[in-house]
Amino acid sequence: MFKPLAFSVLVLIACSASLLARTAESGWLIDNGLKLHLAYFVEPDPSIPSGVPTASTPWTALTPESKEPEPDISNISLAGILGLGFPLPSRNQAEGFTFFLKFFSYPAHLSASTSFGKIFKTFQLPKLPTFAALREYVRKPGNVLVKKGFIAPLGTAFTAKAPFPAFVLPTKAVKISAGETSAQDFFDSHVPFSSIYVTPTIPEPLDATANDKAKWSAAGVLAFHKELVSSFEKNLTELKGAQPEKFRYFQVPNQNPKASRLTILKIQTSPFVFGNFRDLPMPHDPKKIFLSGLLLVYYAEYPLSVGKNPADVSISSPEFNKEFKAENESVLEVGSVVRF
Repeated sequence: MFKPLAFSVLVLIACSASLLARTAESGWLIDNGLKLHLAYFVEPDPSIPSGVPTASTPWTALTPESKEPEPDISNISLAGILGLGFPLPSRNQAEGFTFFLKFFSYPAHLSASTSFGKIFKTFQLPKLPTFAALREYVRKPGNVLVKKGFIAPLGTAFTAKAPFPAFVLPTKAVKISAGETSAQDFFDSHVPFSSIYVTPTIPEPLDATANDKAKWSAAGVLAFHKELVSSFEKNLTELKGAQPEKFRYFQVPNQNPKASRLTILKIQTSPFVFGNFRDLPMPHDPKKIFLSGLLLVYYAEYPLSVGKNPADVSISSPEFNKEFKAENESVLEVGSVVRF
């Protein structure tokens, strides 16, 4: 006879094995070395009304060389990331600004599972056959990191006297123009993009050159892209778009029939596979870890005007952008790295 505890352990082992088998069949696994990231950006910082209790979250030292006052990522041009379609504020002469990022622990008073649960739903990931692996992964807060963004002029120096801004969040509800929002929703509403890093399940080729190894490492991103596109084709309605050679456009069913909104998911036709990976060092070990692949998926909602039919024009075309203005935008990154 099984003891209840022993039986529970066997069930957990069986479930874990099933999840691994399912993701292995799909061609990708979560890269536990990099984990999952939520990008937090708020302006002005910290945008919390006086009198609201707050808590500071500790920074995460990615390497022994990490320094508390300094950002972890300082090579992202604001003009460049805006050019990729990330929903961030611009500046006059944006090419003269940098979008800095620094890693922090996920706030202890909030739920990482809740934060990523909203993102999973936004990007229709629960419909993936392998979704359970993602759902279970974010239930452990240590598997989720926050990378806080900060825009400053190119060449800005961060020192002990002028450090990278602290990561401060409310611990109680906050009054905003629309009413009141919980501490959880306050954080979640300031996440313009999120990141999932994956590895391939196919074996690494023997005696591979550096280029071959980088190409192999990006196979997980390609597998994730294939699975996600297949799910979109099955569950969503595809619409014509302005750049069919670069993107595919899918309409998400309106959850509120009374709301006159068009919700679009835009996904790259082909993910980036970087031949210049040596120019893309990762902050976790800039001399040995490099970005090798990247898939970008875009979410946007468009309020509809009376008498205007978005189906009459191509999504993201100049005519479309003139008539319809995006709201609640977000970007999902699915990336891969090569390690030497």
